[in-house]
Amino acid sequence: MGASAKTIGSQLITLSVYEDVLKNRCFLSKDRITQMDYWVSYIAYFYDINFRESLDIIEE
Repeated sequence: MGASAKTIGSQLITLSVYEDVLKNRCFLSKDRITQMDYWVSYIAYFYDINFRESLDIIEE
């Protein structure tokens, strides 16, 4: 992504992305604003955020 984990980790998740993930809805690529949004979208796609462990990683 062109940024360090520390930089991306310091960013917020856009509210619309956060709400869509928690409601098990797909979100549009255009809704991803921050690099953290992109990171969350990759996790949601590959690891299914329905698992508690995935949500714990995101919250961390």
